[in-house]
Amino acid sequence: MSEIASADTRGLLGSAQFTGNVLGYSTSIWIDYGCSYIKNDYSFRIPLLLQVVFGLVLFIGSFALVESPRWLLEHDHDAEGLAVLGDLYSNGETHGEVALETYRSIKESVMIGRLEGELNFIQAIRRYPKRIFIGCSAQMFAQFNGINVISYYAPLVFEEAGWFGRDAILMTGYNSVLYLLSTLIPWKLSESWGRKPLLITGGCIMGFALIMVSVCTKMKASGLVVVAVMIFNSSFGTSWGPIGWLIGPEVLPNKARASGAALATATNWLCNFIVGELAPVLLEMISWRLYLIHSVSCFVSVVVVMKVYPETKGLALEDMDSVFEDRSCISSDVESRRGRKLGREEEESIISRTSGANERTGLRE
Repeated sequence: MSEIASADTRGLLGSAQFTGNVLGYSTSIWIDYGCSYIKNDYSFRIPLLLQVVFGLVLFIGSFALVESPRWLLEHDHDAEGLAVLGDLYSNGETHGEVALETYRSIKESVMIGRLEGELNFIQAIRRYPKRIFIGCSAQMFAQFNGINVISYYAPLVFEEAGWFGRDAILMTGYNSVLYLLSTLIPWKLSESWGRKPLLITGGCIMGFALIMVSVCTKMKASGLVVVAVMIFNSSFGTSWGPIGWLIGPEVLPNKARASGAALATATNWLCNFIVGELAPVLLEMISWRLYLIHSVSCFVSVVVVMKVYPETKGLALEDMDSVFEDRSCISSDVESRRGRKLGREEEESIISRTSGANERTGLRE
């Protein structure tokens, strides 16, 4: 998503992608709730079958995806890359100024990157430690801030607070609807307000909400537990949920995006595994105190964002070097001498070949 979205729509589209994620989560809760009324083994067979159906929809939809224009230009498929850019930014017109300007910017970045070469995992960490840290820590905090304690084990959380059986699943369903609605907020705010303010504000509210969950659970105030959980989930859906997935690919340079994004995703699933395995055990051992541990993580994440994370709203991916101090040592003067500058004739030759590229990539001319 980060590679095909323009600088002024990347926050919107990245947030919309997360909304789809939460829509699937909420749908699964309500399917489980409806199937809880079935008295035979179809109560679990139907939810499993529907996962296959949705998986098939995802598989079929994957054929409509376009290739990343940055990947195409990186591998010298310039005509196809320009065709994709024209379709994305200029209504299919490859002569459009926005498409051409984006093409030139990406191509220059690609040529500079080739002077340094593609980076593997170790090289990416050594070359861009701050950027890798941002991508991985965003995923780590998204997990350790407690979202999957609530999402995975919400019925247990509500049962501990006094809601039992089907009522606990119903409360989880109500919570998921509010969670879904909260993900609509960053569609606008991620671009108008910025990524950092959302992460800082969301982290603070989540931290206080988890303290409220802890205290109210100890007091057996079931109604207040529901309110606190909904505040927590809504804050996550507005901040660390969508922005955590968005900011990592944003800050990584093209030559380290694949390895850096892989490290960030691995961090997410490692932390997800840790939380998923430990949460039920800790809920049994220390009960309401578990939420205090996650609230501490929320406040730590706020400090890290304030001290380390840059603001990336409105910046093109090729402009991220200006935000960090680890920019390539190649100066703009050297770039102009050693990097291959596209001449007008070459550019026009590439444009003339895009009609054939459109046919191969399935894009309109």
